Amino acid sequence: MLAALHGVARRLGDSALQTDLAEWGAKDAKEARARDRAAPNTAAAASNSFALPAPSLAVTSQPGWQQAGPWPASSGGYAAQGQFQGGRGRGRGFGPLPMFKPSPTVPPGTGYPGPYGGGPPQQQQQPSRCEHWDGRECAWERVSGKLGQCKFGRQGGHPHGVNTAVPEGVQRLEQRAPAPGAAPSFAGSVRQPAAWQQALGTRQGRGNAKEALRIVESGVKLQLVTDAYSPAQTGRPDFSRKEKAVKGLLGGDGPEVDGLLHARGVPRVWLGNLQSALSPENLPFVEEKVEEAFNNGTAVHWQPEWGEPHTISPLGCAVKDEKRRLTIAPLLVNFFERYQKFKQERLQDVEDYMQPGDWLWKWDAKAGYHMLFIHPSCWKYLCFSWKGKSACRSYSVVMGEAHQLEREAGGLLSFVIDDKMGAARSLEEACYRCLTGVMMMAALGIFFSPGKCELWPVQLLRWLGMQLQTVPSVFYSIPEDKLRALHALVVELQQQRRQHGGEGGGTLPRRLARLAGMLVSVTVATPLPRLLERALYLVLRERTSWRAVMPLPMQLDFFLRWMEPMLRPGADSCLNGRCWLKAPKPPAQLQLVADTSEAAHAGCVLEGGSVVEKIQVTFTAEQRAATLRQEWGSTPREMKGLRLCCDCLGEQPHLMQRLQHTRLQIICDSQGTIQALEKLVGSSWEQLSDVAAVWRWLLQWDISPAFVWRPRDSAEVVPVDALSKQQDQHDVHLCQQQYEALCSRQLPPGQQQQVGSSTWGRPVVDLFASARAHKCSRYYTAYLSPGAAGADAFSANWGREGLAFIFAGPLYPAGRLVSKVMHDWEALLVGRHVRDRWDLGFWEGLYEPGPLLPARLHGMRVPLVAYRIEFS
Repeated sequence: MLAALHGVARRLGDSALQTDLAEWGAKDAKEARARDRAAPNTAAAASNSFALPAPSLAVTSQPGWQQAGPWPASSGGYAAQGQFQGGRGRGRGFGPLPMFKPSPTVPPGTGYPGPYGGGPPQQQQQPSRCEHWDGRECAWERVSGKLGQCKFGRQGGHPHGVNTAVPEGVQRLEQRAPAPGAAPSFAGSVRQPAAWQQALGTRQGRGNAKEALRIVESGVKLQLVTDAYSPAQTGRPDFSRKEKAVKGLLGGDGPEVDGLLHARGVPRVWLGNLQSALSPENLPFVEEKVEEAFNNGTAVHWQPEWGEPHTISPLGCAVKDEKRRLTIAPLLVNFFERYQKFKQERLQDVEDYMQPGDWLWKWDAKAGYHMLFIHPSCWKYLCFSWKGKSACRSYSVVMGEAHQLEREAGGLLSFVIDDKMGAARSLEEACYRCLTGVMMMAALGIFFSPGKCELWPVQLLRWLGMQLQTVPSVFYSIPEDKLRALHALVVELQQQRRQHGGEGGGTLPRRLARLAGMLVSVTVATPLPRLLERALYLVLRERTSWRAVMPLPMQLDFFLRWMEPMLRPGADSCLNGRCWLKAPKPPAQLQLVADTSEAAHAGCVLEGGSVVEKIQVTFTAEQRAATLRQEWGSTPREMKGLRLCCDCLGEQPHLMQRLQHTRLQIICDSQGTIQALEKLVGSSWEQLSDVAAVWRWLLQWDISPAFVWRPRDSAEVVPVDALSKQQDQHDVHLCQQQYEALCSRQLPPGQQQQVGSSTWGRPVVDLFASARAHKCSRYYTAYLSPGAAGADAFSANWGREGLAFIFAGPLYPAGRLVSKVMHDWEALLVGRHVRDRWDLGFWEGLYEPGPLLPARLHGMRVPLVAYRIEFS
């Protein structure tokens, strides 16, 4: 590690740092040699065998040795130096890391793979003395900068002198950092109880620290229940899914299967291997891996003196991207395992500490689960190398305590099982924390996968399948290869959907589940894939079997057509990297408040507390009836209203110029609506389409949303709630029969020649209409509505409509019988070139009341007057 630190100093051109490192290494090497002379070379053998019932029922790990030695004495506790004397001048530190003293003993018969290869240690003929030793220091160490790394300086006896024989089967763990491009072949990690006790001994007041030490020292013990259907077990979130999976493994529903699952404790069952492990194309791979497991000690044959195995789980073979993995299916044992809540860290957690310009690094533990042994009392249930959820939890508890030591020393990091990512504000600090962190993990007996590590700090890092970038801002993006795979799956579904003319096209549910899983994995880079993932869930909900081809509904077309262009590799898509973690978020200058009552949707655009625009959309007759029958829930109604508000604003260019490229606060009094928008979910196809429409509008105009819930009595929601319940005394509409009669009415002879038509004709604009009742494609409403040309026809310039004529009736709605209003309107219309007038009077069925017309006006007898207006 000192060699790597010297490399950092040389790249930085920091002579002071190089001097400090030389002094540090020389002093440390001297102390290490003194410890080597005093340390006895004896220890008790440790056992880490895993039990397997038979060679054909084995699960394997990656090849390699499963035990590693303690931190070599030559390291001398490099991770414990109080402060890093680096950067620009002395005394610049980044916080101390805990002191780890190397273990003085080495278990005999244990193989210690070096960083350049695995396999059993080989005895090599070496010179007995160091040729570079001058009695005071090693010239090779001084010239190369690799202080304390001379192979003679790490052996017992006289330092750099006589090469004391190393006990057979023992090999010290190499300290040197791997050379660039080196690909070590060793695998596996091993507990170091003494090192863990030293690291966590002062933290045993913490519950997790106690559990971590217990797991490291004694192995993992299964927490099994006697009743899998107790309230504590059935209350787990995934109980139904687990029950269905176990029944499928046992052969489906039936009294025998139910009897096994309702047994007192885990039943005695021997399950045969899965077909995937026995297929001709996978069988050679499975046989090779099983043999490998026995050869490297990951698995052993079940011994008669151990008694009888209790549960034998089947082997399988998973194939993904032409890569095979040997799997084990302990579903029955997991079904009887006590439910424990466990929260894993997430990719999004980096937002808590990451800053633009940070330097990043990562490492990946090699075969991390093999660090945790299984307690012998559980071998009869787990006759294989453990890969269940408890392994995930137990391993995370142990590693979490180790990482907590770094966090308490000021380190910024995130980890998920065996993957860790760290960050630092400067390159110097990143180098220091990366190297000391690696040495600390090595002291605890953890090996790494060099091909998956990034030990030189960077500002663009691929971690957990995503790319994390810190320049110019902190955000995740989808890697190109994953984007191509997603796009290929979406295109494949589109092609299958178009089979047979779009009717009857289908696919296997597993293909849909695979696409849904990939979409879930990329939501940290953009929230939009959740929409397609939720749509796929709605499809999978109707499946009858995982192996039966299921049809793809037509509703899925909308989401596939929308997502396909966004997932094209290389395209300048608004999808990839859309979810900025640390992007500047200016305060919202504008607010969109939406609310829905039992008769209409309403919305207001606010700026500084003042109303910029009002929106009102009445229900259709079907929506009104569904609301009265309580078949249309409040959350779907509120979501529909918000979508209509967005559609309405999108049709007004003058408003969108103010909203484009801004941050908009969207306020609603429905918590379900806010959650659906934030999580991009929906309980039905219609609601999911409304959520997608709102997000499509936001992306189209580059609007950054801030979804906010407010109670109904808040200052923002009260006026909008009143607008949604506002009754309209003008909400009457001419019946279709009378409308056709008006269109065919003859004009006066004097007007026919001037107008160029003998009849009134059909109007091209309806000035007094609503979104639900209008006679023309171009119409005005009292407030903004989707599809309307504008709001409040009297405030519009009719002469700019470019119309030959317009139809203004009915001009005297029910309830508007005040004479002054009648005269004002009539005088206004005369000034608008009235060409003809027709007193319609009143007769039953002349007009139809709208949904906003007060009930008291439904039976009134109100005569109507129609005008034909033409501009010169």
